[in-house]
Amino acid sequence: MKVVDFLICDDIRTEIGNKHSIIGLYDDAITFNVSIAEKGKWPKIIKLGIFIKARFDNNQEKKQVGKFRLDVMLNETNKTIAEGELNFSEKKEATGINVAVVFNQFVFESPGLMTVKMVLLDRKNEEIASIEYPGKFKITETVL
Repeated sequence: MKVVDFLICDDIRTEIGNKHSIIGLYDDAITFNVSIAEKGKWPKIIKLGIFIKARFDNNQEKKQVGKFRLDVMLNETNKTIAEGELNFSEKKEATGINVAVVFNQFVFESPGLMTVKMVLLDRKNEEIASIEYPGKFKITETVL
């Protein structure tokens, strides 16, 4: 499986023609702008979108995939944030997958380093492959 896009943003909108608009794309950090009174007060909540586009190496790989899971690790604490079924029986010509997930209230418990990973599972929930965001996101705050 090859990663085409792995994006972290504020919002994802599905447009006519099954296109996606990515709003507020993050580079390698998410910084909360806070007042002096809010400094150091966690958890903090934002709207957060994750968009992943990947292509299968071959048809056999596609046939094995039945589910996906999104995991986030923040400061060595791993948490599953989304899971879903992947059904290719209706789309036999599919050569890959697009996963677009938006969390209206994503909670960051503390500042630190975050990694995001999509795990592909077979129908028995056994891991087939994983795709990780290439790098770590720094979660910080700054006083305005």
